[in-house]
Amino acid sequence: MEVIQRRCVDLPVGGFRLERGGLQRGEVGVFADAAAAFRARVPIRYSAARWDRAYRRITRDSFRTVPFYRERWALTPGSRVITVDEAHRRGPDLIPLGGGAEETDERHSHRSITRFAVALGAAHCRAGGNGGQVTTADHLADPDSPSLPGTLLRDPMLGYLGVVGDCGFWHLLWPEVYARRTELGIAVTLLQQQSPRLVDVLLSGSAAVTISLCLRHGCPVLTTPRC
Repeated sequence: MEVIQRRCVDLPVGGFRLERGGLQRGEVGVFADAAAAFRARVPIRYSAARWDRAYRRITRDSFRTVPFYRERWALTPGSRVITVDEAHRRGPDLIPLGGGAEETDERHSHRSITRFAVALGAAHCRAGGNGGQVTTADHLADPDSPSLPGTLLRDPMLGYLGVVGDCGFWHLLWPEVYARRTELGIAVTLLQQQSPRLVDVLLSGSAAVTISLCLRHGCPVLTTPRC
């Protein structure tokens, strides 16, 4: 059963198609049951196409309304990724022209990741409180980094980005967080946050991290060479 729970498949660059095959006899039913239970707790079923569309919408709007991205993408169209340090330095320019908050809403981030953790079978998790350990992206590839169910992935600027499910994988908070693999590492976009607008922010220490699909829960996970 442990082997079944820890299965995942890599997502090819530029696409999110789950390839057929590779499952042993009897596993399909196990995954179907687990996926059905997960969908019952998460009202919006993961769809790679919808995920990509949400990312494209936020990037288009950011180009139109956020000074930093309008300047950056117009001058250097081939360089979309920014570092956390650069986002900190240009903080005022990440606020849309219509105005908005200057920092990520931590309370909203807490609520979202807690609900998501419960849906993934990490019911004991409490964001920033009882039970849930917290780590940063710098420790994803560290073999000594905690990866028990309920462990939270948090960035000081981006907020809570993911959680370890009962399958043992780092699940992205995909309804609110988009991630894509770049030459420098994993670039993250906050899909729901309007201000400050954080698009294609590079997670430090993510050079060896890839994005895969958890077959048990049917949604994206961050994997490292040790997975």
